[in-house]
Amino acid sequence: MVYGGGPVSTELAAALVHSGIYVTFVTRYFDQAIQEDLEKTLTDNKVVWRKDQEVVSVDNQGKKIEVNFNNGTSEVFDFMAIAAGLQPDTMLFAGQVDMRENGAIVVDDTMKSSNLDIYAIGDSAAGLDVKIQPILRTIGLSIFDRFVYKTGLTVEEAKERIGDHIERLDIHTPATIHTLGEQTDIMASLIYDYESGIVYGAQISTNAPAAAEVITTLSHAVSSGLTVTELAFLDTYFESEINLP
Repeated sequence: MVYGGGPVSTELAAALVHSGIYVTFVTRYFDQAIQEDLEKTLTDNKVVWRKDQEVVSVDNQGKKIEVNFNNGTSEVFDFMAIAAGLQPDTMLFAGQVDMRENGAIVVDDTMKSSNLDIYAIGDSAAGLDVKIQPILRTIGLSIFDRFVYKTGLTVEEAKERIGDHIERLDIHTPATIHTLGEQTDIMASLIYDYESGIVYGAQISTNAPAAAEVITTLSHAVSSGLTVTELAFLDTYFESEINLP
């Protein structure tokens, strides 16, 4: 059983399959289009996916582990690997600074909290329009010869922070790399505000290794606050060996 939400857990599941181990996987990290493509890649390679399920509790059963899910079912495994990330412990400041419901310390554009003597940064802080450039957590993972990338916010995260006028544009197109003589596909999701046009996130799934350059470009677009129109006319390096840049 592999439980987590990011590249570590996903690549671990793939590595275990390569080692001949029967793997069940639980995660939810990407938006629908890329998530479904990731699910297909894993299930095509014999990973069992517990779709739309969460682990609610774990019980020891001798040398085995019983995992209980939120749909009322349970399953026994030989071992369970957890790669679910870290949650900052900010309760030391409870009652001393303003916080959001998830425990994140509210800060202004200089990272100062409601207590003038306390500043907060990183995962423990939550602020809008900060002067310090926010980290987008641009990540990439490789499983079974397929590359998956993510930068910025998902639709759910963007709606929570920006508002309901967030949409996702899904693109699925061929990508031919003449030099390698391969023909593959590229799936991309663009998360943007349909009122202002500002791009808040992007996700990619493909067999084409050159997509790393694409997600880097999109990461800069998000961090720079570009709109979809500005992104469409963004001047980037053109490689003649790659069709449909």
